[in-house]
Amino acid sequence: MTTTKMSGTAQKLASKSSRGGQSRRMVDLQISHISVWSATRISFLVALGFSLAGVILSFLLWILVSQLGVFNALNDLLSTTASGSSSSSVDIAKVFSLPRILGFSVLGGIVNLVFGTLLGTVSSWLYNICVKLVGGIELHFTNSR
Repeated sequence: MTTTKMSGTAQKLASKSSRGGQSRRMVDLQISHISVWSATRISFLVALGFSLAGVILSFLLWILVSQLGVFNALNDLLSTTASGSSSSSVDIAKVFSLPRILGFSVLGGIVNLVFGTLLGTVSSWLYNICVKLVGGIELHFTNSR
């Protein structure tokens, strides 16, 4: 029979599980460290997902607005409210063209990606500093049978 060395939490769990007739088990755990590299990877993936969703959403929204004829209605509105000079008319469809809208959307996605990743990294770094000062977040888990 091999003897294993158990931590304090594992000993508490083993003693609670060996008791008979108890229907609930409680475990108190504390988050004492967040890996900065793991937080960076996760925040990068979350920001990448939001960036892709933003680009796809802007594409779908442009298609919807174009198919509903909003650009033509805005052009008609501008031509009726303008002073009558045809040289000053602006074509809204050219101003809000699909390549321009997707370009701004991709640019916004890249900014979101950079700042989202930085925010996740700095947040985990600040959490690790705060843990050294105050001790971290304590979690209570209950397992009921």
